[in-house]
Amino acid sequence: MTKILFFLKKMLAIFFGVFFMFMTIGQKVNTFEPLDKENIKLDLTLMSDIHMEGTVFKKFEVIPKCFNSLNGGKKYIDALVINGDNSICAQNIENMFFYGVLNNVNPIRPYYIATGNHDIGNNDEQFGTFEELRERQIGYVQSFVDKNVTELYYSEVVKGYRLILLGPDTPECGNRNLSDKQLDWFEAELDKAAESGLPIFVFNHYPCCVIGEGYDRYISLLNKYDNIFLIVGHAHSAPIFGTVPGEKGTPEVWIPSITSNNDGTTGYGYQMEVYDNTVTFRTYDYYTGTYTGTDMTYTLK
Repeated sequence: MTKILFFLKKMLAIFFGVFFMFMTIGQKVNTFEPLDKENIKLDLTLMSDIHMEGTVFKKFEVIPKCFNSLNGGKKYIDALVINGDNSICAQNIENMFFYGVLNNVNPIRPYYIATGNHDIGNNDEQFGTFEELRERQIGYVQSFVDKNVTELYYSEVVKGYRLILLGPDTPECGNRNLSDKQLDWFEAELDKAAESGLPIFVFNHYPCCVIGEGYDRYISLLNKYDNIFLIVGHAHSAPIFGTVPGEKGTPEVWIPSITSNNDGTTGYGYQMEVYDNTVTFRTYDYYTGTYTGTDMTYTLK
């Protein structure tokens, strides 16, 4: 029954996707490329807090255009990561809109999806309990991202670089808790990633400042190795380049909300460019198809 249900959801997403494709007709797509296209090792597009919903109709124009603009850099982009809060209320229809755009308008494959508080109900059971919405999100990752997962956290290796995506595994209630089970898994993933000698990229919808249970161990793990990058969302902030608490100075990079204004016109995310000795986050306005000039470069240790 579950497989049939998600097959029907895929068909519905395709139907909505065709509609969203029409929203991009006439859009001028600007070409963009890495700072050093001859020496780049990994090029990721990073977005967060899309908040797809059915009542802010401006988003039906803005969000497809943001994804369609990726055609301008498709030649170089290795993967797309969306760092949670893909919907407003975790409703099926919102997710069908979201995956309709992602599968039909977005040109980047592979793509990976993290889960945020809005994606598992935001502590409001109007559209399902935490466990029900958790299982639904796992089903979306299995069906649309094509990852055989049993939890809302998983990892992937892209061109030798490990991407670790964390997720909620307890109901939302103010602070965002991390279970011992997830932290055990996280530590094992970090150990595997460190063997490559390459930078490690950790994606968590939640910034360190809102982590509740598991905070001390989480911070300790983020300071365990050199060249770990924590990439977060949730705050709907301007681009922020901070650090994880601790003496090591592990970067904590905050992705802006791509539709933080009520009319959905922000459009900001990052092009993350990895080279042998540096990692650069370049703020890009995917709605207008322009770099904003707000960049941050880290020198690898």
